Amino acid sequence: MNVYPYFDLSKNVDLAKKLVDLNVEKCIAITEANTNAMKSLVEQAETCMTTASGIKDYDGLKSFTQEQAKIMQSNMENWITGCQTTAEDTVTYGKEVQQILNPSPKAKKPAVKKAA
Repeated sequence: MNVYPYFDLSKNVDLAKKLVDLNVEKCIAITEANTNAMKSLVEQAETCMTTASGIKDYDGLKSFTQEQAKIMQSNMENWITGCQTTAEDTVTYGKEVQQILNPSPKAKKPAVKKAA
């Protein structure tokens, strides 16, 4: 006996599966993107340390500092782009969830007129 007649779980299993599938897909994509970003940052840090350890004089330090400023600028531009993409992805995700929760009614077929 269903104690909560207004909530019939059997009718919502397909809906829940769609939401779970969407969330799994999004989590995998986010994890892959974050993993790639971290790998890139680790490579940058390793290169930076190697370059810094080779500084021998003022000119080397000056060159290193200028290069780091360019890298910082590039990283900030990438961060801004990433934030914009994340905002767009969030809006898209919200629309996908709404579409799953409130599917649009199927297009009605036009009435077929009988020949007289």
